[in-house]
Amino acid sequence: REALNLAVAFSSLLVDHWKLQSLQGDHNEIGVELISNALRFGLKDCGSLRKQARFLLESGVQKALAYKEAESQFRTAGLNLSAVSSAWRSYWELFDTLEDYSSHLI
Repeated sequence: REALNLAVAFSSLLVDHWKLQSLQGDHNEIGVELISNALRFGLKDCGSLRKQARFLLESGVQKALAYKEAESQFRTAGLNLSAVSSAWRSYWELFDTLEDYSSHLI
């Protein structure tokens, strides 16, 4: 929890240091593990962990989408930036919907 709090506090530095925005797959394992564990284990009672991890992940994705190279790399894969951005928003809408639905099951 403390590590995630510090990561959010210094996110402007750590997102770049961890290369979360990299499209090359050369991300630092510490950042990836911290975010994935918080998303995986941040249950309803620790929802702030998920929110912080989501903030870090979204920060990295937004930086990646802003790179000039990103558009050409996505175009090579047959995608455009608006399609990728739309897919990203849809993913989080689904994530939020499932999270709301799961809280009603408990």
